[in-house]
Amino acid sequence: MDDALHTPSPGNDRRSFLFTGLVLFRMCGFILLAAMLSWSCGEMKRDATGPASERNYTLTSVTGKAPTDSRWVLIQSSDTQVVFQEELPACSTTLSAKIVPIGSFQNEREFLTATEAQQVKELDTFQRDSHHFDYTSFKGFPCVKCNAVLGDSLARSPDRKIITLRRLTCRHPEDTLRALRLEITQRSGFRGIPDSTLSVAEAFFDAVQFKSQSQLPQ
Repeated sequence: MDDALHTPSPGNDRRSFLFTGLVLFRMCGFILLAAMLSWSCGEMKRDATGPASERNYTLTSVTGKAPTDSRWVLIQSSDTQVVFQEELPACSTTLSAKIVPIGSFQNEREFLTATEAQQVKELDTFQRDSHHFDYTSFKGFPCVKCNAVLGDSLARSPDRKIITLRRLTCRHPEDTLRALRLEITQRSGFRGIPDSTLSVAEAFFDAVQFKSQSQLPQ
């Protein structure tokens, strides 16, 4: 009787085999899904569309170059802002350069602290996962750098609810009541921006030139 209890039946062997197969199938599915998400958000081969000089833009006393990849589409353009978007299955990414109004500040320190405080208020409209501010410079002008990961409970789908943001806000070289804001924002279902996309953003930021290099009050 005891031997009968410990001897596996053919039915048990069949169920064990089917269960193991199902587990392996699901594991393979998860691995394939992760690979597809990585590939579909920033890791695909990028297609240059021609000389960057053919895709220049001009804002108030500021010039720059659009991304050369054809997947980056111009979605907004005016004298004060330009916005490019790359829409992929796993994420939506925007690159922008904007001239934004600011208060009147007597010196660099006032600009930096007030700009950081204003951006904290802007981030409060989302669920803040993490954020970090730094005071830095860009092309010789004082800037506030903001890196943040945010949550958007009102996003239209789960794979757009996480917002990863990299932003640089700098004093305008000619207008003390304005600032230049350079930004990359990605909406996806995961934290972080792929390195290949960050390299596009770095090139977009570095291409910015101020028409006037006159220094503002320190």
